[in-house]
Amino acid sequence: MKVKLVVVSIVLMVLGFGMIHNGNPTIEYAGSAMIGVPAAYLLFLLFRVYFRKTDDSMDDTK
Repeated sequence: MKVKLVVVSIVLMVLGFGMIHNGNPTIEYAGSAMIGVPAAYLLFLLFRVYFRKTDDSMDDTK
């Protein structure tokens, strides 16, 4: 499930970059959202994995 969400996030980001240069402001805002929301999700996954690894290493030293 997580892999599918990552793939969908990347596809939405690519589509968002294509939509951001349209003349219609509504479509530009939608394109910006299609870039921002998946980017936030990918950053969330990155930080979650990073902090889980640092917490596990702290538990091993106790």
